[in-house]
Amino acid sequence: MQKKLFFLVFFFLSIPIFSEGKISSQPVSKIDIEIKIPPERMIEPNSFPAFVFPIYNNSDKSYDLDFEFLIPENWKIFSQKVPSQIEPQGKEKVRLTVVVPKEARADTIHQIVLILEHDKFSATAKAKIKIKAKPSFKVVSLLDEKKIIPGKTENLDFLIMNNGNVLDTLVINTEIPPEWDLLKSIDKLILKPQQKRNISLTFKTPKKIKPETEETIRLSVISTASQKNGLELSRTIDTKITFIGQFDKKISTSLYPAVPVNVGFALDNIKKGNYPSLTFFTNTGYINLGKYKTRIETKQRTESVPTEQKPKLFTDYFRYELAGKNWNVKLGDVNTTSNPLISDSFFLPGLQQHIETARGFSSKYSIEKAYLSFLYGKNLSENYNIYSVVADYQVTEQFEISSVLLGKNDSHLLKSGTVVESKNNFSLGTSFGISKSYLEEKKISGATEFLANKKLTSLELASRIFWAGKSYTGNEKGKTGAFLSSRWRPKPFIYCWNNLLAYNQYLAETDSSAFITDFDSRFLFTFRGYPSLNIGMNIFREKILEGLEKKTNKFDLRIQKQLKYGLPSVYFIFTNNSEPLLGKKNIYEICLDWISYIKFIKYKIEQKFSRSEQSPLNYKTGLDINTRLYKVIFGLYFSREKNWEELENQDYISQISTDIGISSNFNVKLFGLDYNLKLELGRNFEEEENWRISLFLSAGGLTTFYMPFPFVKTKGRIYGQLYLDKNGNGIRDLNEIGEPNILLFLDDEQAITDSDGKFEFPSMAAGEYPFLLDIAALPAYLKPANEIPETIFIDKGEEISLDIPITSICSISGYVYLDSNENSKFDANEKSVSTMRLEVQNQDQQKWEAYSNNDGYFEIADLLPGIYYLKIDRKWLPRRKLPAKEEWSVILTQKAPHQKINIAIREKKLQIKKTFKADKN
Repeated sequence: MQKKLFFLVFFFLSIPIFSEGKISSQPVSKIDIEIKIPPERMIEPNSFPAFVFPIYNNSDKSYDLDFEFLIPENWKIFSQKVPSQIEPQGKEKVRLTVVVPKEARADTIHQIVLILEHDKFSATAKAKIKIKAKPSFKVVSLLDEKKIIPGKTENLDFLIMNNGNVLDTLVINTEIPPEWDLLKSIDKLILKPQQKRNISLTFKTPKKIKPETEETIRLSVISTASQKNGLELSRTIDTKITFIGQFDKKISTSLYPAVPVNVGFALDNIKKGNYPSLTFFTNTGYINLGKYKTRIETKQRTESVPTEQKPKLFTDYFRYELAGKNWNVKLGDVNTTSNPLISDSFFLPGLQQHIETARGFSSKYSIEKAYLSFLYGKNLSENYNIYSVVADYQVTEQFEISSVLLGKNDSHLLKSGTVVESKNNFSLGTSFGISKSYLEEKKISGATEFLANKKLTSLELASRIFWAGKSYTGNEKGKTGAFLSSRWRPKPFIYCWNNLLAYNQYLAETDSSAFITDFDSRFLFTFRGYPSLNIGMNIFREKILEGLEKKTNKFDLRIQKQLKYGLPSVYFIFTNNSEPLLGKKNIYEICLDWISYIKFIKYKIEQKFSRSEQSPLNYKTGLDINTRLYKVIFGLYFSREKNWEELENQDYISQISTDIGISSNFNVKLFGLDYNLKLELGRNFEEEENWRISLFLSAGGLTTFYMPFPFVKTKGRIYGQLYLDKNGNGIRDLNEIGEPNILLFLDDEQAITDSDGKFEFPSMAAGEYPFLLDIAALPAYLKPANEIPETIFIDKGEEISLDIPITSICSISGYVYLDSNENSKFDANEKSVSTMRLEVQNQDQQKWEAYSNNDGYFEIADLLPGIYYLKIDRKWLPRRKLPAKEEWSVILTQKAPHQKINIAIREKKLQIKKTFKADKN
C-alpha cells in the first residue's frame, strides 16, 4: 500500500510538468511554456513532409523564442516558419518541412527534435517518424552471352543491389539445362539498403555438345521483403551460352578479345637535307586476363637531325600496369604525392599536390579501409634517385589519416596528415612534416599546416594556415602565411569566386625575405535574355626588403550575348605593371569574336588587338571552320599574329607568325573492327619550311589523340574545350555548344572557358600537374559527363588537347490528384492521391519508377534531355478509379530542364443495365 500511495502522489505531482504530448523544463508557477508533439506519422521516402509544433504560453508574460532543429542524418530542411515571440496567454505554431531522402531506412524509427532555448528556461520536443517500406532490388548480368568450350568448367558473374530502404532477404534460384552440373551457387542473400554484392555461378557442361549449339542459364531472384508488404518483386536474368569447337581455328579466333588500342604518329620539321622528327604513340585500354587486368602506354620520338647523322630514339613516356582485385603494380613512369590526403580533401586552388615523377616501379595494396603503396625510380629531369612509402587508413567515415616517407639523394622527408569531417558540412585538416637535408647548414627542419572548410546553403568557405622552415625540403620551403577562399552562389544566375593568399617567403640567394599578397576575384552574371557579364580582378604585391616592391593590377571584362544566328563576344583586359628596375607599364587588350552555325558548318572569327603605352599595335587574326560531309569531318584553320618586342635601346622589332592547316576525321573498318582515323596537314611560316603531318588511328572504343594545332613550339601547354554533349557520344558534334565562364585550375595557373567553351593554360615546364574543374561554376542543371582527371602529365614541347563533355541534370515532378470535375486541372478543392506507382520511359526504352507521397507529390531526378512518357501502374489504383489518359508525354530541354506535370485520376463511370420483359401486345 505504501508503494502504491507513493506512486500515486508522484503521478499527480508530475502532471503539470510532464503531460501527454507536452514537455516543459520548469514548473508551471514559474514558466508555463508548453510544446505539443505532433502524432507519430508514417511517411514516404523521397518526399517533403511538414511537421507542426503548437506552442502555448499559459503565463501573463511575453517571451522571446529561439528555436533549433535536429533532424536525421542526410535529411535536409526544405523550409521552416518559426515565431520570434509569444504573447501572454498566447499560442504560436512552429512549422518545419523536411526533405526525406529516397534511401531513408524503413526499419528504423527516426526523430525530429525541436529545441527551445531561453536564458530562463529550455524545452525540447521529439516527433517520431516511420518510413514506409519500399522494397526494391536490381540484378545485372556482366555478360549477356558467353562462348565456351564443351566439357570445361565456367563461371557466370552477377551484380545484385538492394536499392530499397529495408533489409531484404533475396531468394535465388538457378535453372540450367539437364545433364549440366551446377558446382557452385547461392540460394539466399541478405542485403542491407544500398548494399551490393557480386555473386558467381560455377557450372560444367558435358563434352559431347555440337559447336554453335545455344542454351540458356536463368537466374531468378525473389524479394521476401516485398512479400511482407503485400507485393511480389522478382527479377529474371537469362544468359545465352554458345558452344564453339576446341580445335576449330576459324571459330576459336573469336576467343581472342578485341584489345582497345590507340596508335598514332606525327611527322614534323620536314625539310630538305634533314630527317623529320617522328613521334609515335601507343595506348591500350584495360585488357582483362581473368581475375587480373593490364594495360600499356608508350610515347617515343626522334628529333630532327641532318641526314649525315643517325636519329636517336627517345622514350618520353612508358608505363605497364598489372592489377588484381586489391593490388596493382606499375612499371615505367610512375609518380607519388607529398600529401594526397590533405590536397584531395579541401577545395583550395592554391593548395596543390607536389608530385614527384620517376622512371622505375610502384606498387599498391589495399585492404578494407587501408592501403599501402611503394615507389622507387629515377627522376630523369633532375637526375636523382627517389623512393616513397605512402600509408593511409580510414578510421571512420569522418576520420582519415595518412603518412608519406619520401627519400632522395640529398634529403629525406616524413609527412603525416589528418582529415576530420563533421555531419554539418564542416571539415578540418592538419598535417606536419619533418625533413633532413644534406645540402643545408641546418639539416633538420619542419613544417605544419591547418585547414578548414565550411559549406553553407549557397556559400563555401575554405582557409589554410601554413609554416615551413628555411631548409625544409618540401615545396613550401621557407614560407609562412595564410590562404582564404570562398565560393558564393546566392542565385542560379550569380556566381562569385574569391581567393586571397598572403605569405612571407625566405630568399636564399639574398638571405632576406619577401612578403607576397595575391588576390583573385571573379563575378559571373548570366541573366536570361540579357548579355552575360564576366568580371575578373587580380591584385598582386611583392615587397622585398630595402623598400623594393613589385605591383600588378589586372582587370578584365567579358560580354557576350546569344543571338539567333551566332554568339558575339567582346573581351577587354587592362594590366598595370610596376617593377623597381623597369618602371610602370600599362597594357591594353581587346578581343572580338563571333561563333555561328549554318546548317552543317560551324565557324569562328577572332580578332585581337593589344598594345602598351609606348609599343606599336600587336594583333592576331584567326579563322576556324568545321563542316561535315558524308559522315566525314573537315576542318580549316588560319591564324596570323604580329607582336612587337622591345629592344635595349627602347626600339621595337616585329615578329610575324602565320599558321595554316587542314584536318579530317572519319571512321573506317579494318579486320572486322571499327577504327577512327584523323589526318592533319599544316605549315608554320615563321620558320623556313616547317611542314607538319599528323596521322592517328584508334580502335577498340578509346578516344583519339588530339595533336597540337596550330603548330607552335612551347615548353608544353594544355588547351581544350568544355561543351554540352547532347547525344552522349563523347565527341563534340557541330551543333553542340560550348559552356562559357567555367573556371579551371592547373597547379597554380587558372583558365576560364571563352564563348565557345574553349580554354588554354599558359606554357608549363615538363612535369605532372594537378588538374581541377570548379564544378560550382557550372549552371545548376549541368554536371560533367565523365570523370575529370586529377593530374595531367606534360612533356617538353607537347601540346595536350583536353575535351570535357558535360550533360544536363533534368527532372520531372508533379502531383497525382483525383480530377472530380474532369477538367484536367488540379483545382484547390480536389484531393491528391498518395502511394501511386508511376512508370517512366524514354525513347531509348530506358525505364524509371516513382511513387507519390502523402501529398500526392512525385519526382524523377537525374534525367537527360529528351522525350519521356509517364503512365500509372493500374495495379496501384484504388477501386473504381481509372487514369484520365493512358500516357502523358514530357519534353526536357537545356532551356527547360525541370518540367512539372500533374497526373489526373477519375472515377470509373458505372453502367447500369435494366432488364425487363415486354408485353406480348
